Amino acid sequence: MDLAGSGLPVTDFKSALQETLQALGQPQPSYVLVKEEGPEHNKIFTVEARLRTTEAEGKSEFVGRAAGSTKKKAEQDAARQVLEYLASLPRVVASKHPRKGQSSVNQ
Repeated sequence: MDLAGSGLPVTDFKSALQETLQALGQPQPSYVLVKEEGPEHNKIFTVEARLRTTEAEGKSEFVGRAAGSTKKKAEQDAARQVLEYLASLPRVVASKHPRKGQSSVNQ
């Protein structure tokens, strides 16, 4: 997935999501551990990335939910889901960050 517009694939979805939301003037997501299961040596963590709207304080607009062998992996996958959701919206362009030497203003 090329959400950054740089031609390189995004691998740090949490940072990409943070930058995208900041560019859109939206609040940052919250990451919530909703489930932890399995034996101590082989746990599975389920995390939600909750995207809040600016109009409704505390209310989630969209929730990405993912499971992984570490909290970090689950958070990254949940952030990826939120980025895909944002990219699917008509008001959000996949790349809000212009490439070097380009203007973000349409001529």
